[in-house]
Amino acid sequence: MGTAERRQRERGEMQEAIVDAAVGLFLTEGYEQTSIRRIAEKIEYTPGAIYSYFKDKDAILYEIHVRGFLRLFEYLNRATGETNPLERLYQIGQLYIKFAVENPQYYDLMFIGRSIPRSFADHLVKDAMEWESGAHAYGLLRQVIEECIEKKLLPHGDIDAASYAFWSMVHGMIALVLRKRCMICPDIKHEDLLRDSYEFIWSTMRAKK
Repeated sequence: MGTAERRQRERGEMQEAIVDAAVGLFLTEGYEQTSIRRIAEKIEYTPGAIYSYFKDKDAILYEIHVRGFLRLFEYLNRATGETNPLERLYQIGQLYIKFAVENPQYYDLMFIGRSIPRSFADHLVKDAMEWESGAHAYGLLRQVIEECIEKKLLPHGDIDAASYAFWSMVHGMIALVLRKRCMICPDIKHEDLLRDSYEFIWSTMRAKK
């Protein structure tokens, strides 16, 4: 391995360490309370060195979102082999749940984190054209919903409203589990509860067809 390749690898490893440390601190201590200095302490590095990788704390959080949505898109894209759009939509919901269960920290910071400031969310919306990772994940869902409506597999209606309704339904179930708001069902594994609830909804939908 040449010097340039080694440096590139080391830089990548350092960036990974920064992001991993930030994910943990944002969740345990809160975004507003976490400073660049605190992240540097976590990985035993200097604050000045952190700035050679990210210009500020928002840039680190943005990187976390980009990575999370790229990973989410990889999960959802596994459903593209299904030709029936309604079955593809069903699989997308399953894969979305799988992503959340297997990546709870990322999911929390992407969709739930209460410490994430509104200004950051507004920044993402304003820069949506540059935020391709998030747009691709939503676009895949929207496309499948549109196909279902066109083929009369779902009631005719506004595509964005239908996409939002589907996403919010699955997200709501996930958020209750990840935030541990399901203690009313203490004897049931929450991951199983999540998947079984989704299956119940779909079996009800299929029964009506």
